[in-house]
Amino acid sequence: MDGKLVIFKYPIYSFTVPTTIDLPKGAEILSVQSQNDIVQLWALVSPVAPIRQRTIILVETGQFFKYTVKHKYINTFQMFEERTVYHAFEITN
Repeated sequence: MDGKLVIFKYPIYSFTVPTTIDLPKGAEILSVQSQNDIVQLWALVSPVAPIRQRTIILVETGQFFKYTVKHKYINTFQMFEERTVYHAFEITN
């Protein structure tokens, strides 16, 4: 690797099922937010690193957390003119 890092964004289109995203190995997930009503994930990455799949889940406030796998909280964000609040997690196992 050349040691240079850059922040890239990756869209997340599903609110109901886990989303698999191809991120460079070692990517640091910075945030998940709404941008123009599209959920985006921002990550600090080395663009020359090999690709690794990572899985993100979104859970709406008030929904049952139906995932029994290990997970890591990323952050909370609002959608649809702040009427809906989602919580983003990465599946870690």
